[in-house]
Amino acid sequence: MSTATAAKSAAAVGYFRVSTMNQAGERHVSLETQEASFRVYCTTNGLTPIATFTEVQSGRRDDRIQYQAMMVTRYRNPRAMGI
Repeated sequence: MSTATAAKSAAAVGYFRVSTMNQAGERHVSLETQEASFRVYCTTNGLTPIATFTEVQSGRRDDRIQYQAMMVTRYRNPRAMGI
């Protein structure tokens, strides 16, 4: 398989997070902006988005439910990269 073919068959898992509901609506950190950036990145780099996870919670802890679900999905899909 060529490098170009390998890159095109790669997958991506997206994780979008803000710390508070107030941040969720702010222009530069909105969840919609994060997801749009993820989709553009995937398109630009030939990645297939296979799952997305969204969370409104502080990033100080790793025991966040959606973060853990994203990590499980990422590791169960070896061709997927976390973005």
